[in-house]
Amino acid sequence: MPELIRGRADWVLGYGKDKMNTGSILIVVEVKPRENTSIGLPQILVYMAAIQEARLRHINNTVFGMLSDGR
Repeated sequence: MPELIRGRADWVLGYGKDKMNTGSILIVVEVKPRENTSIGLPQILVYMAAIQEARLRHINNTVFGMLSDGR
């Protein structure tokens, strides 16, 4: 059974004034507690895939992500 990923990225870096335009996001950052950072990996991958899908109409559709334990 597929797992449903919910939530928001902890930080994003993009350009433009429209916050609802996911096509303007370049970097996604997800932070999880040190003892369970592995639970953040599926979450950040889904965020990055969704953002890359929104950026398909751009010349550069590369998206970067960072998963951190906050230290």
